[in-house]
Amino acid sequence: MRRSDVFVILDDVAFSRNSIENRNLIKTPRGRLWLTVPVRTKGRFGQFIKDVEIDASQKWAEKHWKSISMNYNRAEFFAAHAPFFERVYSSQWTRLIDLNMKLIEYIAEALSVKRDTVLSSTLGARGTGTSRLVDICEKLGAATYVAGAGARSYQDDSLFKSRGIKPVHQMYFAKPYPQLYGSFLPNLSAIDYLFNQDGADPFRSE
Repeated sequence: MRRSDVFVILDDVAFSRNSIENRNLIKTPRGRLWLTVPVRTKGRFGQFIKDVEIDASQKWAEKHWKSISMNYNRAEFFAAHAPFFERVYSSQWTRLIDLNMKLIEYIAEALSVKRDTVLSSTLGARGTGTSRLVDICEKLGAATYVAGAGARSYQDDSLFKSRGIKPVHQMYFAKPYPQLYGSFLPNLSAIDYLFNQDGADPFRSE
């Protein structure tokens, strides 16, 4: 998000079960712990991310907040951000995208990442796969498309280049920072960084 001018949330593509769309990792004294938001998937195969509903019959929010507060209450900056997260987990949520956007917007602001954020469903993009991504870029007047390194396995970079758009694959390497509970564990939820480091720049040079 920090490397972009416009950050697009791809919400009008199929929801993937068991992905970070509805779950993420926190750190505990016993290691990593998954926190999963239960969603309704029965009879809804292929549903778009924007249409995914949270399963309100399960008491997930109370469990999440209890796990977060129990494992991070001793983190240096937990108290500064706890009121926001407590409000989030005390609120009623129907759609997964609404919950995710609330969290993304808060964390981005807390880390001083101020970017225009757009839901792809508002753009009327056409096509599938890479052609859809190219169409999104063109609708936004983008000259460069930044994607994760994993996109190399399924993305056709030649389609971008044929339309004058430069594809960039971002290689991510976790940079250690002070955490609770012993040695550093990479690739956790952004809240782990937020509670331990607050607004310190995670991309600062050595």
